[in-house]
Amino acid sequence: MITNKLKGAFVAVAALIAGAIATPAAAVPLSGSLGIFGGVTSGQDLSTISTIHFNNPFMVAGNASGDFTALGGTFGMIKNLPIVSFAPVQDFLTFMSSTLNFDLLALSSVTRTTDAEGKAIEVRGTGRFQMAGFDDTAGVFILTLQDDAGHGLNLSFSASSETGEGGGGPNVPEPASVALLGMALLGLGAARRKLQH
Repeated sequence: MITNKLKGAFVAVAALIAGAIATPAAAVPLSGSLGIFGGVTSGQDLSTISTIHFNNPFMVAGNASGDFTALGGTFGMIKNLPIVSFAPVQDFLTFMSSTLNFDLLALSSVTRTTDAEGKAIEVRGTGRFQMAGFDDTAGVFILTLQDDAGHGLNLSFSASSETGEGGGGPNVPEPASVALLGMALLGLGAARRKLQH
């Protein structure tokens, strides 16, 4: 009888210890913004274009902020962008000096304008930043193409990306702590069952 009580007490203490060490692991989202610029394949008419073809590499502007600060002045690659029949573009932006990439998951708007200064397109979208050491982080992407001559001969683009609002989501318990707590609770249940019989 004393042995069973000691076992029960031991299991109860183990459950309390497991509960005390089951601290949540905070998510580590990316934070910041960056701008890029580069060229677009010439001969594309911005008033009718259905897929934007880029010249690679692009350059990251020096005004990158937050977790992107070290990327200022570096280069990256950009994939072609279908704006009429859009499908998500994995690794839409990849950065040569980093493990950072951006998946473009949805377009929110495509606006075409023509005026005395030429033709332009603005594309807005949402996606996901991924970088080693950080959680996947929601982000927005804004691309502007301009053709000063209006004939598709001198096309250039600029774009900006920034992380989304609100950070990386809820705290997540560590798996080992949860497993330990579960084992302790099973032990409590077994000890209680033995005491009742």
